[in-house]
Amino acid sequence: MNVLIVDDNEDNRVLQETILKYCGYTVESANNGVQALEVAAHFLPDIIISDILMPEMDGYDLCRAVKKDERLANIPFVFYTSSYTDSKDKELATALGASRYIVKPMETEEFLKEIKEILKEHEDGTFSISVQSGLSDEELGQMHEKALTRKLSVKVRELEAENTRRKMAEEKIKASLKEKELLIAEIYHRTRNNMSIICSLLSMKSESIKDEKVLTILREIDNIIRSMSLVHSKLYQAKDLSNINLNSYIKDLAHSLFRSYLVTPDKISLKLITDDAPLAIDYAIPCGLAINEIITNSLKHAFPENRKGEIEITLRRIADIACLPARQGLQSADCEQSFELPKSEIRIPNSEMIELNIADNGIGMPKGFDIKNTDTLGLKLVFGLIEKQLGGKIELNCENGVEFLIKFKVRSYTKRI
Repeated sequence: MNVLIVDDNEDNRVLQETILKYCGYTVESANNGVQALEVAAHFLPDIIISDILMPEMDGYDLCRAVKKDERLANIPFVFYTSSYTDSKDKELATALGASRYIVKPMETEEFLKEIKEILKEHEDGTFSISVQSGLSDEELGQMHEKALTRKLSVKVRELEAENTRRKMAEEKIKASLKEKELLIAEIYHRTRNNMSIICSLLSMKSESIKDEKVLTILREIDNIIRSMSLVHSKLYQAKDLSNINLNSYIKDLAHSLFRSYLVTPDKISLKLITDDAPLAIDYAIPCGLAINEIITNSLKHAFPENRKGEIEITLRRIADIACLPARQGLQSADCEQSFELPKSEIRIPNSEMIELNIADNGIGMPKGFDIKNTDTLGLKLVFGLIEKQLGGKIELNCENGVEFLIKFKVRSYTKRI
């Protein structure tokens, strides 16, 4: 089926094209009515989906021109336009011979359902394509002019209101944030959204796949992407755009994985003992990926045959005494050991250490298992992320289940209250 999309907003066109092409439609697009008539002449679409407010030729004029062209008159014409509308706009659309008047925004499933119904009606010959309004061209023209005036007036008011809100927001932002922070936040926001789109596409693709092995792989890829997306989401929401709260991140990531594998608390419980630990993005992403792989491995393999158990995650912040300020009364020159951070306020340059333990009381690992020489891709990834990318150390304790003991240094300034 051929679909012609007409909209002067490129983002709207791209979104509709992506959805329809994914569903097997052949799609062409135009950014105004004049261009749409040129495309339709050689493309011969099975349906035309058009916005209303467009330059050169608006949607109403386009619909009228289509219905007067013998080559195009039988093609279903759908208005897909913004929410500022009323019953008179729909009356005009019907009078011009439109098959539907759909108001944005509409959920993807509902949008596709509408398009399928229209095409089926056209194929079955159950919808009327003729213009039977009984109105003269002059009367239609008056309705057209009034409809555009209403829409333009509402659009102007919305733009003015949006402009006012934007100015107020800009003033507030200028008072509290630097330009660099805004740019970073926007990058995090866009990155998170792009990853969300990838996850949505994976989910849509999974619906048509029956092979369990392939579905497992797609789910693991989805979880990996979500673990990275969660970092950007946390950074975008944070007041300090340079650091993510690892404590909050681990909680959200663990709960997300439990939901992904349909694990309920009565089967596998989750115990979290975590300190607040701000972490820069270049540490947060590889750390998050490693955590994702370890928890996933436990959920998949540690508790077979509906065996019940527990996963425990412990996070601590430690620091080298050598790097603490001398006013703390500690001998920094000769001491290299670590200690628990005090509860009072303290700033630590280039000294913070993260100690992360992830343990389960499942069936454990095979005897003699060595994480440094494993053939398991996920655990190879964990080893590489911790020791290669983070420059840390990882050890494995296989007594009473499996426990991953991870330590790595964070080279950043942090603050604890």
